[in-house]
Amino acid sequence: MAQTPNPPAYVLFYCETPAESGGATPIVLSDAAAAFLMDEWPDFAKDLMREGVRYHRAMPENTDASSALGRSWKSAFNVSNREDAEIFLQSS
Repeated sequence: MAQTPNPPAYVLFYCETPAESGGATPIVLSDAAAAFLMDEWPDFAKDLMREGVRYHRAMPENTDASSALGRSWKSAFNVSNREDAEIFLQSS
């Protein structure tokens, strides 16, 4: 969903063959996850708050609907070259 320019209003799930046990699909609100982290591992949560978190996102140069990577960085950032993409990312 992060690479979808117009995310859907609804997300549906379908299971043709249910798991014999477990099988849950987790969807979590980030504030609930943060509260859980602070309750269960407060020292680690404080380290994260102090040091910050860095995300690495792999995106192809060209959009490929057949790939799991999908949308290109050109489309996602509305740029046509790497230099403009870097400027966009540094200003975000």
